[in-house]
Amino acid sequence: MIRGIAKRVVCLLLAALLAAGVSGCIGTDNTVSLPAADLAGPRLLVIAPHPDDETVGTGGAIALARQRGWDVTVVFVTSGDGFWQAVRRRGGPMPSPAQMQAYGASRVAEARRATAALGVPQRNVIFLGFPDGSTHFLWGTNWDGPALLGRNGARKVPYSFAFRPGAPYIGAELEGELEQIVKRARPTTVLLPDAADVHRDHWAAGAFTQMALVRSGYSGLALTYLVHRAGFPARRGSQPGQLLGAPSALLRTGTHWLSLPVSDSARQAQAAALADYASQLRSDGPLLRSFVRPNEVLGMGPSAFVGTGTVALLEGSHDPVFRGGQPSATLRAIDLSRGDASATVTLQLAAPVKPSVAYALHVRTFGPGGRVRFYDALVSGGRLSATRTSKESVAGKGDLLAFGGDSLRVKLPSELLGGAQWLFVGADTYSGLLTADHAAWRLVRVLPR
Repeated sequence: MIRGIAKRVVCLLLAALLAAGVSGCIGTDNTVSLPAADLAGPRLLVIAPHPDDETVGTGGAIALARQRGWDVTVVFVTSGDGFWQAVRRRGGPMPSPAQMQAYGASRVAEARRATAALGVPQRNVIFLGFPDGSTHFLWGTNWDGPALLGRNGARKVPYSFAFRPGAPYIGAELEGELEQIVKRARPTTVLLPDAADVHRDHWAAGAFTQMALVRSGYSGLALTYLVHRAGFPARRGSQPGQLLGAPSALLRTGTHWLSLPVSDSARQAQAAALADYASQLRSDGPLLRSFVRPNEVLGMGPSAFVGTGTVALLEGSHDPVFRGGQPSATLRAIDLSRGDASATVTLQLAAPVKPSVAYALHVRTFGPGGRVRFYDALVSGGRLSATRTSKESVAGKGDLLAFGGDSLRVKLPSELLGGAQWLFVGADTYSGLLTADHAAWRLVRVLPR
């Protein structure tokens, strides 16, 4: 994904060979043994979608880095100010914008205490203030305007303590701020949300971060962490002596899952930090407590490249957004093919396509700087249409080349890949008015032909 990772993979695998058998000393909640991982110092950057994610997914890593004397920066994309269910009184009216923003400020206060418990200097704790529960819209439909109306009742960052108070709720602003922070922090390791996390704020924050890393010229180590996925962790509740295993649903996607050992003192710091999130423990305590373990599981995403040929981007086992998801709407893989004169994307499904299912395809292309081009297409009733989601959406609608069997294939507009060095590709399916499945946004390097 990022230059320099290949060398780091070799180091990690060598460490795994030297430590062979270690992970078998303690039982795990997944029988698959994981290679040992370590972080590259001396500067760690952690991207958290909400207050508590930094502690839940990477609290042990943060505490370890601080105990080693490293510089650690934690960035909160949102202030957690969209969870109206925690604010609304039973039977009462919906919370006002002022109430939601007050709730966000209270979660920021929890985050300050938690990061202090992990040893992070408060000058290195950054709150961006983007809208909780809506980050995926900034990525998908509100990249360059109009500014999104958040669940907090605002269209721009309402917090004076934020990195940029008054910043508009648009995706380009969020990506630009992350890019600025990466350049300023000069991290040697970045921990970011995994693309296969089913929480929309998480996968969107991960996608924004990956783009910011590429566009900033980052060449260090980038690892992902997972919080929300069915069956992960396999056992919920406090498991302080049980190693955390890999997410079983994602073992065949090409991601290398690694185990970062956490010392007793680092684990105690993580537990102390988690105790500072009283608001979240009340609503989701068993899940959050299940991450305080002797290790943390981190992912190294597959490096995908496309020149002239085909790359297959594999999906995890089906994790339906709603119960009763149908096989015809279940995404198995996205194949990206590039020939001498055109490029196509094929959605591979678990069962033959159906006209009653709507299939959405999304592509973003970009380079280290400059413009980001957009392509969003929908195949419904066996017909292809394109949607303009940005001022930078390409004019062409593409062509539906195949719709039958267990797949559908779309030829991309010719202007989409012209001059692009990187692309993101993702997909969604819809059954009626409901989202049936979501394919992880995957980053692909476009090679010269």
